[in-house]
Amino acid sequence: MIKHSVHQVKGMCSSRFWGVLGFTAIILLASPTARGETQHQIDSILVGMYHSLGIECSYKHAGALSWPLAAYENAHPNEYFPLLQYVLLLEEEMGKYSPSFLQKIGLKKIIVVKNLSYDGQLRAALPDYYQEILCLDFVRGEHSPAYQRHVIHHELFHMIEEAIHGDAYFTDLNWMSINKPGFVYGKGGVSVQDDPRQFAFIHPARGFINLYSISGQIEDRAEIFAALLMKKERKKVKRWMLFDRVLCRKVKYLRRFAQPLGLKL
Repeated sequence: MIKHSVHQVKGMCSSRFWGVLGFTAIILLASPTARGETQHQIDSILVGMYHSLGIECSYKHAGALSWPLAAYENAHPNEYFPLLQYVLLLEEEMGKYSPSFLQKIGLKKIIVVKNLSYDGQLRAALPDYYQEILCLDFVRGEHSPAYQRHVIHHELFHMIEEAIHGDAYFTDLNWMSINKPGFVYGKGGVSVQDDPRQFAFIHPARGFINLYSISGQIEDRAEIFAALLMKKERKKVKRWMLFDRVLCRKVKYLRRFAQPLGLKL
């Protein structure tokens, strides 16, 4: 039996390791003993997150979400290795927030699942504002760990706005006034969810970091917020800010918004 510490697994979870030894990992996980060891590592990480952040994290028997049209499946034991990769990623990203911050926004639980959907539309994440649960899909977007990391912060921002304004769909007129006169947002994120081109960081217009930001004012704020918590994305945003005054004003707006919560963007 091959055993590894959590720190060793973190090193293994690089794309190089998965490319060279991915097939071997799949063979190993066919063994009940190997699956049990991997599950133990997952459980250890999630227990550690509970003790450090005060947030319960689960990947099995999570229960129903408040949304009747929401659906998901639990991870199969044969999927514990990719689940472990995702949990390590989740641990790192959630570590960017303090326990006091998470307490202020009322987040109570994170559940990690697969085949997450809403009304038949696949989702990478889904916040449950009634139960204060953040539901994350560890399979969707697995081709891009950077995308999966970004999604965590994006969806968490929706929960932040719901906690502060009492409405995740809050229409922020002050934010909208930052855009150039006459600009009109699209029909919301749900209208473009299935188009991968929406999420590319291409700075398509003044004040916007990607096409998804243009779909709605709540998505615009969430996208910039998430980007500011991602090192490579933040560098791009800062570079664009040098010649984009609209984007610069939006970033400053979000920094002022986050400051009373104890979060530095």
